[in-house]
Formats: sequence, structure tokens, C-alpha cells
Amino acid sequence: MTAHILVVEDDEEFVSELKKIIAGVDGPTLPTFVTNRDDAVAKLDSEFFDFAILDLKIPTARGSLDLDPEHGKYVFYHARTVSPGTKILVLTGSPSEDFIAPLIEQKHDADIWGEGAKVHTVEFLKKYQIDQAPEKINRVVAAIRALSDIELL
Repeated sequence: MTAHILVVEDDEEFVSELKKIIAGVDGPTLPTFVTNRDDAVAKLDSEFFDFAILDLKIPTARGSLDLDPEHGKYVFYHARTVSPGTKILVLTGSPSEDFIAPLIEQKHDADIWGEGAKVHTVEFLKKYQIDQAPEKINRVVAAIRALSDIELL
């Protein structure tokens, strides 16, 4: 099963790094890269994604310079609304103390893989910890790939 991944990131350096990481995971992936809030919301409204990697400090639209964590938070809450079971990895370089606490306080766990066990659907990783991203992304893609082994009767 192909893992459909939405990547919301405006920094070209991190886009390049995430492309390498995603290309190196075990199993087929179909990543979609967007750089801003408006494009991310449009993609979430029109397509299904198994997994989202989300920078919080993004602009509202292409070409806009209004970088703000509020724009990424908007995408986060929109994804939770339109696709509540989608696994999200928040990957941000922004100081996180002021906005991550309210996100964590909410319950973000569900039996999204049909394994009978609830899993956290939201994880956080600071950009300086990008070396941990391959393991986190591989784990999600492996779980998605395992869904193709499920036989419906």
C-alpha cells in the first residue's frame, strides 16, 4: 500500500532533506509538498493523506512573507477536523513552548491501524532533531504498508 504523505514546509533546505528521507523509506510513498497554509488546506480538502509532516511557522500563501506559527496551527487543526485519524508529525524550528502545550493537552490517539491498540496520532520533532525523522517516518510508512496485508471478508 502506498503511503500518501502531505509535507507542509517552506524552507527549501528542509524540503530537500525531507525528500531524501522519504525517498529512503522502506515501501512506496507518494509525497505532496506544499509551502503555505492556503495550499495545505486546499490539499487536505481535496485529497486523502495517510500522514502529514507539518512545519508550524509557514506563510499564508505562495509568495507571502508573513511567516507565523499561527498559520501552521491552523493547518494542524484543519487536518484534525477533516481527517482526524491522519498521523501528523509536527516538525518545527519555532520556539515551541508557547504553542505545543495546548496541542499536547488534547487527546490525539486512535486505533488508526486497526490493530486494537490506540496510537498517538501527533508527534513533535524540532528541526535540529531532523536526524530522528527517518525513524519516525519509517515507522509510520511501515504501519501503512502493513494495512495492505489485511484481508476483508
